[in-house]
Amino acid sequence: MATFQLFERASVMPPDVLGVWQTAPASSDAFDAAARAEIPQWRIDADASPQATADAFFALQASLNATDAALRLAQTRLRDFVRVQQTLPTAYNAAAFATAPQPEAELNRLLLSAQRSVAFGWMDQIDEWKQAIDEFGAFVKQIQQHALNYAVVDTRVADARVGLTRVTWGGDFQSALAAQTSERAAHQAALRAALESRQRLLKQFATVARGAGELAGLALIAANPALALPAALRFLKLLFDEIRKQN
Repeated sequence: MATFQLFERASVMPPDVLGVWQTAPASSDAFDAAARAEIPQWRIDADASPQATADAFFALQASLNATDAALRLAQTRLRDFVRVQQTLPTAYNAAAFATAPQPEAELNRLLLSAQRSVAFGWMDQIDEWKQAIDEFGAFVKQIQQHALNYAVVDTRVADARVGLTRVTWGGDFQSALAAQTSERAAHQAALRAALESRQRLLKQFATVARGAGELAGLALIAANPALALPAALRFLKLLFDEIRKQN
């Protein structure tokens, strides 16, 4: 069975909702030069069995498709959340979301605590908000690393490297490839999978930004609309958790 690993500086959100990619701090052996340059490193360790490898890539593609669906669902549910908030007196918020799914319930609780805390100047003393803000800061660093440095993709079959490609912002692919056609094909499949997965990660940031735009207009957060960004990220993380539990 193939394994998929992403080595990056900060790992807040996975590239795919079902967690086929396993994230870890930047590797120091296989990608020494890339690690110094802080280039995200995508490594695929394929099985010697072509069928097992094909099954693994199929599972990854299914997870990437599920990620697209999850991001669309996040936008829909956040819009619905905002619509309910806009028609609901603040006094009834807690009761209205008491039986809501966890992402909505937790988001409502977080926003209520923001309203109460800002009124008394306590924002820097709320552990949960500090965690959410720190989490968003780490997410920004994660996205910056991928946006600024593009990618290095390493493919191995039965522990032997068959392809290593650095993708540059100019659209160049600097590759070292094995001689055998079948091994080259394995690396090409891995390269496509890594770049598609990178795209899903960047889409997550776009979804968080759009969600924050929806939340920023709510009365609960009007005193500090910048909190909408960490709140939207927290919602997306909880939604991903919900989907993983269902699968």
